[in-house]
Amino acid sequence: MVNLKGVVVKEIKGQNKILLSTEAGLVDVVFKNPLELNNVKKLSLINVYREKSFLKSFYEVREDSLISYYPGFLVEAEEIDVDIFETLFALFTGSALKASYEKEIFLAIRDIKTSEQFKYLKERLPKDVKAKFSFRPYVFNTTYGFFVKDALSFGKFPVVFEGNDTKGVIQALSTNQDQYLVMSSTGTFDKRTITAPNRKKIVDKRNQFVFAIYHFFDFLEKFLNEENPHYKNCRFLLDEKESLASYILRFLKDLRNTRKFVKKVLEASNESIEGLKLYNQKIEGYEVEANIKDNEFNLKKDAPVVILEKPPFSMKVFGVVKEVDFKTIKILTDYNTASADSVVPLKTMERSIKGIVKLKEKQSLLKDFLIHSAPLPPLPSLDYTPKELISANPIFAIIKGDFGTGKKHLIGEFIRDFPSKKVIIYSKNVYASLYEVFGNLVCNDINSITDYYDDIFYFDKEILYEDLLNLASFTENLIVFTYPTTSVPFEEEVKNTNLRLLNEVFGFDKSIYNFVSKFFKLSASSKLELNELKIVNKNNISKEFIPIINPEKVVQFVRILGSTTFNKNKFNEQEGEFTVELISNFLKSGVERSSLEVIVPYERQKAYINELLKEAHIDDVAVKEVFEAVQKPVVIINFVDEGDLPPVFKDNFNLSFAITRGRNKVVLVGSPRIEKLLLH
Repeated sequence: MVNLKGVVVKEIKGQNKILLSTEAGLVDVVFKNPLELNNVKKLSLINVYREKSFLKSFYEVREDSLISYYPGFLVEAEEIDVDIFETLFALFTGSALKASYEKEIFLAIRDIKTSEQFKYLKERLPKDVKAKFSFRPYVFNTTYGFFVKDALSFGKFPVVFEGNDTKGVIQALSTNQDQYLVMSSTGTFDKRTITAPNRKKIVDKRNQFVFAIYHFFDFLEKFLNEENPHYKNCRFLLDEKESLASYILRFLKDLRNTRKFVKKVLEASNESIEGLKLYNQKIEGYEVEANIKDNEFNLKKDAPVVILEKPPFSMKVFGVVKEVDFKTIKILTDYNTASADSVVPLKTMERSIKGIVKLKEKQSLLKDFLIHSAPLPPLPSLDYTPKELISANPIFAIIKGDFGTGKKHLIGEFIRDFPSKKVIIYSKNVYASLYEVFGNLVCNDINSITDYYDDIFYFDKEILYEDLLNLASFTENLIVFTYPTTSVPFEEEVKNTNLRLLNEVFGFDKSIYNFVSKFFKLSASSKLELNELKIVNKNNISKEFIPIINPEKVVQFVRILGSTTFNKNKFNEQEGEFTVELISNFLKSGVERSSLEVIVPYERQKAYINELLKEAHIDDVAVKEVFEAVQKPVVIINFVDEGDLPPVFKDNFNLSFAITRGRNKVVLVGSPRIEKLLLH
């Protein structure tokens, strides 16, 4: 018997036969029983028989053979331990699947960590028995297509905690074992032998789940019945397939891509994977601290990563970034590593459909409007001001305004005027700057929304229909805040009733307005002259900085002949050093630290300036990437790149957003080439 893996080139149903493209070439595969592949294209055939005919050889799939759909998609044991619909809705809504205790058992038995739950096991088992336990943070098998987290073994046998038989079978299959052990809470073992029907049941369950991931609506048509607890929600998705299918299928594609990336990292040799190099590692238990020379991947706090070990070690350890700055990184790991060499960021899910799959549960005018274009009830007055409109329970409304026209101010007034209302602000692109103002009222992840709200404010530079649908499950009133250049779904339908434009800029000086207007169209007007910046200690300023700090010069460009380091996540030493000197002189002049902000296009420049500020003993001066920034009296912008605008500033919207964070004064720091691009 042999194993085959390949792509179905042709399916000959009348003959129960397929033409399979494998690494060795095209082969004929004949099925003993009627063929039912459900349009699946990638297969792993396990324990098939090679036969010869008069003209050529072929392969036969018999009763004891196994077929695994899309073996490159690694399925976790917890995902097929329950009903497939339960697993799907857990993935859709970001809910946790079944907990696994094998890691905790191992840590307790080997005296690595204390555990009240498994304290008895530690005390009961003799030392020589404890020594026979081993642990791996993961096991994977691309023939069957399984991924097992927290793989505990006793000698050669996989071990699982009682009630976790599915994981036991999968771990055994993935390590080519026929038996596994079940450990009870009292420390006794029960040996289980995997039977052929049991093996087939597990693989068939996996196939059903994978079929749902790759062919979701076909899966619903085939397996959905009225007894299913998710019947109403799934029936709704089928009935509204024309409106909702693209968003669900894009989510599932995103899920597949993240799994494929994990598989790629796990399969590759450590030497062949491009990672962020670690130096002078300090490893204490489950925490790795190391020096870094670059952060090309722009790793941020809480980013999921894989640590690769130095040769001759080959383990890969999952973890999350705890801290990262200009020189060092700290990572919390799932398992202790012997010698960390480099770190690779993992792909994360970009899409959410939590609200979409739960829309059936909410009967609302907002849902009917978004899905079926049902008319909104008329408002008592068409002359409402923007503030009055959002206070009138409008169901759906749009507020548009340029930078500095008071969108955040309107939200703040609403929250103050209606303290009893339950409100949340949702944003992806400008989450960080909103969080600076509104704190925990802001969220950037649909999956983190669990309650029902009186009002949800969706504030962003890009408004997505799928996000409107997601949010509709959690409110009756959805108010969009955005910019005049942004196209909003349903804008035409509500432009005469539920759309308001903010027409006056009062967030920054008219000189800043005039400068930005040269390269970005602003629809609001500005007459505001802000003279709030006071220089009270002019004599303390270094002579060469007096013309730059002069408050009468509202927008200035300072030429710096600097050079960039690194290719993607860059920093410019000369611009950073000048910026810190400029900050020091602003402070000497009497400008408050809280009035200053530095905006940079790269995380690396942010980390570098923060390091310089720390060395200069300057605290509480904000250094932000573009969409982290909030309005301050004085903003200093670093361009970092020498010959061209950095990618984030090639979008005039982003550049304008950064410049208009300054209320009274903006200092642009860059090369002569950047000055030419901006001013000419």
